[in-house]
Amino acid sequence: MKKIILQLILVFLFLQSCAQNNQNVNQNMTKLIDNLKKYDFEPIYQIKVKSNLSYTIAINGIPILNKYEADLFFSGNNINNCIPKSGIQKIDIKLFPPMKENGKFEDYIGNNSFELTIEQTAWNSNGALDKVKNISTYILPKIDLSNSKSYSYSYDFEANVPYNLIDWEEGEKFNIKDSLIIKEKVIHFYEKLKYYFENKEGENYSNSLDKGLFNIYQASYYTKKDALENYNNKIKFINNEKISLSSFENYKIQILGNNNNLISLKRIDGYNTGEGVLRRNYIKNKVEKVQIDDIILYKPKGSKDFEVIWYMNYMKGASM
Repeated sequence: MKKIILQLILVFLFLQSCAQNNQNVNQNMTKLIDNLKKYDFEPIYQIKVKSNLSYTIAINGIPILNKYEADLFFSGNNINNCIPKSGIQKIDIKLFPPMKENGKFEDYIGNNSFELTIEQTAWNSNGALDKVKNISTYILPKIDLSNSKSYSYSYDFEANVPYNLIDWEEGEKFNIKDSLIIKEKVIHFYEKLKYYFENKEGENYSNSLDKGLFNIYQASYYTKKDALENYNNKIKFINNEKISLSSFENYKIQILGNNNNLISLKRIDGYNTGEGVLRRNYIKNKVEKVQIDDIILYKPKGSKDFEVIWYMNYMKGASM
């Protein structure tokens, strides 16, 4: 009898501890949302690419645009969530040969074209976008790449934003020599998120993304109301029904960031190259699609734990 009572007490204390932890995390998220700011001028920076090559484009060491599909010529994305503050930003371009229908690269880059443009616009008081302003353009020079299997180029551009994101450059630096040592901990972090998602623990899942969510909310100029609604909708979606995510496969650990203080798991297979590993496949209008939660981790200085500092959700056709 005493043993049963002791077990019940332990269970009660465990549940109470979990409730307190969840309450603390909720308070953290609420505090972050309360810190969101609106501005009179809210510039939006976008990247646009025209090319039949394969490529990965990174802003400040964060891969923001991957294109490995054979029939995709135009692509683009907002890049505000890669810009932590005003000033000089770094862009890294990595080009590869076109990808064939079987998901394999052609042998060489060859005589193909590549044009990248960074533009700036902003929402005006009428709720419309201002005229687009060209910030930077890069066109692949006419050099002999007929026998090249890759090509890289980096340069800087200036961006002026009114906000300051939680800066990932304040995190601990990672050494590629230590990647095998920390790989197990990184995989464990991803597995924990996968467990939360698949077991309808939407609050734990969303709270684990707190800094990443704050950064994308602030960079996208969400109001506090819109941010809270997005946060709650994410929880409701996960808690609504049991959904299985794809198993982790065909990936590698990548150390990212201008100063090697970011780390992530990225796919390395065919059309999925450069994408996140938290994925769910679903059917919409008889077409198979995949929804991806792409996350990047950092470790605050002095901390033993990883945290999500960058987050982006997107959908695409399930090519492979």
